[in-house]
Amino acid sequence: MTRIITEEQVKKTLDEHLPEAFVAIENAYHLFSEGKAKTSFSEIVMDSGSHFSFMCQGPNDYYIVKEASVFPGNPKEHGLPSVHPNILVYGNETSSKPGKLQTVIEGEYFAAIRTALSSAVGAKYLAVEKPRKLALLGSGVEAASHAHVFAELFPSLEEIAVYSPNKEHREKFAADRQYFKEEYGVEVKAYNEPESAVRDAEMVACVSTSKHPILEHAWLSKDMYIAAVGSMGPNNQEVPDETMKRSLIVVDSKKQMHTYGEIHGPQSRGSQLHTQELGNIIAEGILHRPGQNVCKFHGLAATDFKLAEIVQKY
Repeated sequence: MTRIITEEQVKKTLDEHLPEAFVAIENAYHLFSEGKAKTSFSEIVMDSGSHFSFMCQGPNDYYIVKEASVFPGNPKEHGLPSVHPNILVYGNETSSKPGKLQTVIEGEYFAAIRTALSSAVGAKYLAVEKPRKLALLGSGVEAASHAHVFAELFPSLEEIAVYSPNKEHREKFAADRQYFKEEYGVEVKAYNEPESAVRDAEMVACVSTSKHPILEHAWLSKDMYIAAVGSMGPNNQEVPDETMKRSLIVVDSKKQMHTYGEIHGPQSRGSQLHTQELGNIIAEGILHRPGQNVCKFHGLAATDFKLAEIVQKY
């Protein structure tokens, strides 16, 4: 019988083992850039703004397939998450039932935490030492996962600033996290303007579904870590060209980065970008790189594989 690991079970496991999950994601990026992860790149089927994607990894102890539907209008139009992912686990040649679907992992919380952990791994190497303020531009699922993961993993953090163009959303986001002050020593504050949220922050996570830049280069400090998370596809871009041109751009995979709006957009307009893979940054072992550093990921099956190991183990 196929095992189903529900959203509630996934959440309980990952919340209880977040530091272990962080190390697993970090190792996955390292293995990928060393060529030791047998992973496919994301295949995308587009349909007038929405899309369906899938990728796979194997054959270690099993194969996994990550599938996800992306409907950017869902939160506003239907009150649903914009991304609906699942992780499918199949037996390999050495299993008792090769090729059979063994496990289905419900993937909404899984994907949100994996994305936030990827941003956190980037911050370990590319943000200043002991950052005190994280700015979130967006107030949805990815904003929630980033607030949770960064509050848990960065003990120096004192403030999480949140901005959304919807006043009700940003104020509710902050109000729902007033317990962060007691639990983590972190104050979560809603801001009426994005510039005010970003000012004095050492780290910014762009976690919107915007097709156009949501911050301005002039707002950024000299040493700044930016996680460009929300916008998917070659025509969507949260971070402006000026910032992309002046920053070190760290990606999960150089082979698929041409599909990323933050990369495709500036390059199509003639900009030369300085890019590196996160796995190579990790291999160098240099922490807290100075300057403006942007991370842009669309996801690797290698990271899903490592996180699936943890979810299945407990």
